[in-house]
Amino acid sequence: MQHDPFIGEFGQELLGDQEHAVWDDKLTKSCNISDEDLWEAYCENTDIVLEELERLVSSLSGKTVITADHGQAIGDRSYPIPIKEYGHPSGLYIDVLCKVPYFICQYDSRRGISYDDSSKNYTDEDPEIEDKVTDQLKGLGYL
Repeated sequence: MQHDPFIGEFGQELLGDQEHAVWDDKLTKSCNISDEDLWEAYCENTDIVLEELERLVSSLSGKTVITADHGQAIGDRSYPIPIKEYGHPSGLYIDVLCKVPYFICQYDSRRGISYDDSSKNYTDEDPEIEDKVTDQLKGLGYL
């Protein structure tokens, strides 16, 4: 579902601004936050996201699918070396990271799909936008 930042009250109290570092810190055992507390913060986030999804889905018409880009390891054992893993490290393919939710909401009709062939380059309009996008993707762990 969702990884950091933890947006719930418990998650904020537990981690504050150190959220991105917690996964690496757990791997190196330099973090004293328990797996149970991480799970509580993670589940708190999931509950918040599900509430928002419910509101969003009720305002959409047509077929709607809810899924995620990856799972999250919180003390799960890797393979073939059974060490505890945290976060979603690149190149690690364990079930908890690869099996993601996929839910099709009830619908009566398909949504209309349109195609726009505009090839507008937004970086030409705002030279800083490429840096902003790159920073956001790095912050999410994609670069």
